[in-house]
Amino acid sequence: MKLDKKHIFTIPNILSAFRIILAFVFLIIFYQSGFSGKKNLLTCIILLSAITDFLDGKIARKFNMVSELGKILDPVADKVTQGILILCLMKEYPLLKWLFALFAVKEAFMGIVGAKALKKTAHND
Repeated sequence: MKLDKKHIFTIPNILSAFRIILAFVFLIIFYQSGFSGKKNLLTCIILLSAITDFLDGKIARKFNMVSELGKILDPVADKVTQGILILCLMKEYPLLKWLFALFAVKEAFMGIVGAKALKKTAHND
């Protein structure tokens, strides 16, 4: 499938890209004010991210907007959000460094296994 504007600029893909932006907005606000300084705003950002995560999947399936880019972009948005949340919480709770290390190892393993599976299936076609 070729990537053209019709398959790139879908509502679900835009929502996934927006979630990545929201994650970095969260990071910037968190490190400018700290966790206690802007709890309500940070909570709203996370809620908005969760809502857009829910909506992008619903819209993609209901309106047949599932795309190859979306299959990559959605999990990337999830991992960026999760990673940034863990990094921010590590500032408040230093023991979370172990959770972050586990998260990083798991994601690296999943990436390697996924790449090997893609390579293997590409050779079988």
